Amino acid sequence: MSKNKIIKGPNKVVHDVLIESKKPLGAYEILERVKVKGINGPPTVYRALDKLIKLGIAHRIASTHSYILCNHGQEHELESIIFTICKNCENVDEIPSKALHNALHDIKVNNGFRTENEVMEIMGLCRNCSERKG
Repeated sequence: MSKNKIIKGPNKVVHDVLIESKKPLGAYEILERVKVKGINGPPTVYRALDKLIKLGIAHRIASTHSYILCNHGQEHELESIIFTICKNCENVDEIPSKALHNALHDIKVNNGFRTENEVMEIMGLCRNCSERKG
């Protein structure tokens, strides 16, 4: 069964807001956009976001306290995610990396460390903003 078929109710409404957005959104930005659909409380938005993340449909960007849809539409079981975040235009690119996943796996094996989240966030300027600044 497709993941999109199991998205219903508030989860679907939040999912649709993330689809429409061109940039990552904070939970309260999402709340403002879903109020017209009858969702009025932050807990409902946070529950929907948690569900979408567990399904592998969305990601949380910790450094900006925001959420974005997964661009790859797949689970990242054998790869880690690198987010490049432009501090100028707020563009976010999601880059799945098997190399990072393998490096982190080596660290876990060699140090007995158990990871819960394998996401790297890199802040800087995207190609477009870099070219504009010269």
